[in-house]
Amino acid sequence: MTAGIRSRPAAAAARAHLSANRGRYHIDEERLKTLEVIPGPHTVTVRFGQTYKGIEVFGAQYLVHMDRVDGGFSTEAVNGHVFSDLDVDVTPRVSGSDARRLAVHRAPSIRVYRVEPHGQTVMPVRRGVPAYHFTLWGRRLTGGQARQEVFVSTKTGATVLTYNNIQTDGPAVGSGVDVHGRQHELNIYQRGAVYELRDQSRPMFVSNGG
Repeated sequence: MTAGIRSRPAAAAARAHLSANRGRYHIDEERLKTLEVIPGPHTVTVRFGQTYKGIEVFGAQYLVHMDRVDGGFSTEAVNGHVFSDLDVDVTPRVSGSDARRLAVHRAPSIRVYRVEPHGQTVMPVRRGVPAYHFTLWGRRLTGGQARQEVFVSTKTGATVLTYNNIQTDGPAVGSGVDVHGRQHELNIYQRGAVYELRDQSRPMFVSNGG
């Protein structure tokens, strides 16, 4: 897809394209936060993150890819994912300090050295689940470094999601909450910083299948 030339900075040109094509993308560009402008020799990619009521939506990003042309940019493609069905009160009922204690308490298999708070985020589950995001740095009692990402509900204090974010490729174990509020352990696959819903413990992976 090609848009007209935009004689303005890359992020502003990308926003203008999204604004002019709301009917196509169904995206409110005013709820997008500019995360990164990635320049190339002949192209520029602008990476946006979605916000909801001023709070980051976890995992929601949108990219606008543009060619450099005389006097500005021409939009060639867009991709990503945003969540348009969010409808939740983001006023916390659980304090950040209480959520931090809960995050550490629920990681008994880790000797925690440091807790890194990331503030609030909205998890795109159902109509949205507001949560505090913490990174627990430490060492597992069974051996090995730990970089555990923990998301604690700002409403109930329940753990919404937790996973080990050590940057290695291979099978990993995480957990998530189903639509009934029950937490389940998940066999997943880690590829760098990306977690895939692939269970490599299944027999179909014996011969590198999928």
